[in-house]
Amino acid sequence: MTVDDKADLEGIGGWLALLAFAQVIGIVRLIFSLLQQFQLYGQLFGLPGGYAAVILETVLNLAVLALAFATTFALFTKKRAFIKLFFYQWIAIPVVFVLDLIIVAVTLDVPMNMLTDSGDAKIVSTFLAVGIWVWYTRKSKRVANTMVN
Repeated sequence: MTVDDKADLEGIGGWLALLAFAQVIGIVRLIFSLLQQFQLYGQLFGLPGGYAAVILETVLNLAVLALAFATTFALFTKKRAFIKLFFYQWIAIPVVFVLDLIIVAVTLDVPMNMLTDSGDAKIVSTFLAVGIWVWYTRKSKRVANTMVN
């Protein structure tokens, strides 16, 4: 690879375009997931602690959505902050999972062992897959040459 080839590695193209596509699809999936959860929340209001569970989960989910929007905005405006925001978004995967378990366990008085089997494998696989993309954002010449604002 010559010096000129390295200079060509900039802009949202190549693997970075795939990451950008996945980031946008992730937001769409998150919005649909939130809408589905809101339909289920009506059933929780009748339970003891249900109102608190709904409020806390809504705040948590809106925070995740805000982080996803901020990360995507930083990506498409080519901000250096994208690399850090993407890392924070990655760390949020297990943190939000654990916080959600705690919220449900505490507010609805459900034993933790009844909650932990539901999405463990999906969370771990998602965390590992996104971890590869975090590594890419830190090592890629294209990302370094693109995130300059």
